[in-house]
Amino acid sequence: MPVADELKYDVVLLADPVAARDDKLAAVDELTKAGLAAVPLLVERMRDHDDAVFADDVPVETGPMNPGPPVTTRTTARFMAELVLYRII
Repeated sequence: MPVADELKYDVVLLADPVAARDDKLAAVDELTKAGLAAVPLLVERMRDHDDAVFADDVPVETGPMNPGPPVTTRTTARFMAELVLYRII
């Protein structure tokens, strides 16, 4: 399981305007894999109302964050933090 500092860095990547798309998606994957260890960091990120763009073309599956069919859309860092939280719980 990743250490706390690595998870914090993954959360920072969600809103980093210069991070590569693949690095951001890898951060989402690592946060999801970290499970409950990532929850406090994600909740903290959710409280940050800076809606920096995560990426312009993220596939969003059907679920709590998207009740309709799967779609590829622009997402924000807050959206991705919430999406990971839903995946964990």
